[in-house]
Amino acid sequence: MNMLIQGGEDCRRLQYLLLLTDIESDAIKSALVDHYVRGFGIGSAAGANGIDTSNLRRAMRTLNKVARIVEQIKELDWAGFPERLTKKVS
Repeated sequence: MNMLIQGGEDCRRLQYLLLLTDIESDAIKSALVDHYVRGFGIGSAAGANGIDTSNLRRAMRTLNKVARIVEQIKELDWAGFPERLTKKVS
């Protein structure tokens, strides 16, 4: 399941997610920004940055895995939040 939406992501959020990966190529990072922030299609983002579509798809899978883990952590944090808030207020 894709956690990230083509053209629907904030550039800062994407940059933070990239910090949690081993993706180092500036061309792939730029293609990911083109796809997820600017809304380019996969082929257009890959072509505009001079990379193979298969390499971009692999990076997209990696980034989506990281985004899924981040969302799971957020769910855990929010699950106990009302209880923690009640304890602090009382």
